[in-house]
Amino acid sequence: MGLDMYAWRVKAENVVNDLEYNQEKPVELFYWRKHHDLHGWMENLYRDKGGAKADFNCVPVRLTLEDLDYLEKDLKKNMLPETTVAPRQILIVCLFD
Repeated sequence: MGLDMYAWRVKAENVVNDLEYNQEKPVELFYWRKHHDLHGWMENLYRDKGGAKADFNCVPVRLTLEDLDYLEKDLKKNMLPETTVAPRQILIVCLFD
């Protein structure tokens, strides 16, 4: 039952903004499953960057080096949000060159 997440690399020239890109086949870097709390952290990041879709499912969000630093700090402090997520959600994280 879902909660699949992907990290893709997108070339800089294909970046539209923190929530959009124009690249037909981004390079897959990572794939992971069923990490509800990380999904909640990414949804918060999506909202902080202006994401407005009610259903945080199958939407890209740019993950910068600064974002990774914040994620690392939150992980070390055990500060990921405790999250229960509906099944079959997919998160797409885009790392831009």
